[in-house]
Order: sequence, then C-alpha cells, then structure tokens
Amino acid sequence: MFFKKSGDPSNGWAVPFVTGHKYKIHFGMTGLDYEQMTVDASERWEPTDKSIYLVHNWTDIRRAIDFRVGGSSGRLVLNNSITANQSDWEFGQNIVYNETEIRETHFIINGKNETNPYAR
Repeated sequence: MFFKKSGDPSNGWAVPFVTGHKYKIHFGMTGLDYEQMTVDASERWEPTDKSIYLVHNWTDIRRAIDFRVGGSSGRLVLNNSITANQSDWEFGQNIVYNETEIRETHFIINGKNETNPYAR
C-alpha cells in the first residue's frame, strides 16, 4: 500500500488481515520512524476470534514504546507481556526488542482487551 498522509483517523487506512496469523509490517520506503501509531480493531471482532500477531521494525533507538488500550489516556500494557499460551493473549500485549542487532516491536491484536492482566 502506498503512504497516505493523514492526521484524521477517519481518513486512515483499513487493512484486512486473516486472524490466527503472524504478519511483519513496516512503513516501507518512507525513511521515517513513527512517533505515534494508533491501531483499532474492527467493532465486529469477537473475543472468540483468533489473534493477529504483528511485528514492526524501526531504526531509531527508543527510550520507551508504550502500548495503551483505549487511546492515549487508556491503560498502559506492560512490555514483555506476550505469553507462550496463545489462548491467554489480549489486545496490546507486546514485546519490544531495543537492541542494536534487532529493533522490533511485537504486539497482539484481538477482541480480548476488557480485563487485561498486564495493564496497570
């Protein structure tokens, strides 16, 4: 997909994914890292639907990458919260790799975000 400059979420991209799979995503040839990114799941997503596991690379060293469920003032989801048991995964669980060799963010998208035990 081509880059679409937009600060208005209603003018953003809607991207279909098949649940139950892992995807590597990135901003392509733009040469820019993100400062903020919002990911919204469809309102049609059910808690029983399978999760989507997303991997996003970046180049700049980060002091922190925060995941919040429910917007910028929502609950903060702790880093390194993705468990081995996929049935326990909830929206926003993540792992941030911030080393020289690998700079990636792994995060979970699904319909289970109501009572996230990893949020504080």
